[in-house]
Amino acid sequence: MLHAKRGWFIWTMNLPLSKSHLTTASDASVSIEAGRVCQLPVQASGYKAHHRLGQTTRTSRLSCCLALSVMMLPSFLTAQSTKDVNAILSMCGCYDITFEFAETFSSDTAYEFHENYTASATEWVEAVEVEKGHIALQHLLTMGDYVVKHWRQDWDYQPERTLQYVQDRTWKMESMDKSATKKQWAQSVYQVDDSPRYCGIGTWVHKGEQRYWESDSRRPLPRREYTKRSDYQVMDGLNRHEIMADGWVHEQDNRKVQFLEDGENVLVEEKGRNTYRRIPDENCQASIDYWAKNAAFWDGVRDHWKRVFSANNTINMRSKVDSKRLYEWLFDLPETGAGDMIDAFLIQETSSNP
Repeated sequence: MLHAKRGWFIWTMNLPLSKSHLTTASDASVSIEAGRVCQLPVQASGYKAHHRLGQTTRTSRLSCCLALSVMMLPSFLTAQSTKDVNAILSMCGCYDITFEFAETFSSDTAYEFHENYTASATEWVEAVEVEKGHIALQHLLTMGDYVVKHWRQDWDYQPERTLQYVQDRTWKMESMDKSATKKQWAQSVYQVDDSPRYCGIGTWVHKGEQRYWESDSRRPLPRREYTKRSDYQVMDGLNRHEIMADGWVHEQDNRKVQFLEDGENVLVEEKGRNTYRRIPDENCQASIDYWAKNAAFWDGVRDHWKRVFSANNTINMRSKVDSKRLYEWLFDLPETGAGDMIDAFLIQETSSNP
């Protein structure tokens, strides 16, 4: 929400933030303390607002105001994109989640529909990176005192490149035409070990009280099926993220696709709905504490993956090394060698250890 205050536009958002800082190109910084407002005049050129969140031992849910100069808004923060950023960051917080998936239609009259899939969980979503045109939201499953690092969603404004899934644990980097990405955001989804999953690009729509984003993408089989099914090879789907008064909803219209000798075939269609209902933050305290303790490790993992993506136009990964999946190695939180572990899973290896 934008508020006028003494010659500033104040952008107000409720965020689960670790203690962090914002800097301009002149290296001026403002610490974010619990219960305080941070005001920062934004420079039109050389603007840098970079959160590397979760690296301290104390995490608080804060109300943070980013103060934007009336006369010198940076070019990427148009009225539209400011609303977009507000919508993306509103997905942060503690949630009760229900996961629901149901196969709905197949043109094959002999096809036997699989049973509906339902599950529930408690999840913490934290903004771990906030930069110019870039936001990273980390999901953490909370099960009492036990925490599992879950998926991550990165949002990039008007991206120049996106990493697209092809098949067989292979992704290719695609250059984007500037005219095709104008005012659009790419959502890149990453697995629990921060390896790639899928990416889609679309426009945030703000219509009355409605706020939603939609995009098509090709992706690997979901975790709920990839160890159980071999009758299809990839999933194509329409993703819709819609912000609601009490949380948000992730809807999916999926198509389970077979690769045949003479082309592709949609085996069956599926409807998915993941509902995130906001609950008090104390229900996610174990996840808040986990991230405060372990954020630096996962920062290093993300940074190594960024170097891999920068150095390669194609990513091809092994499923296991020494009979273990990548997340099994990384969930041990090794003090050294995480980058070497990632490189061991790359069929075209890149070096440099975080």
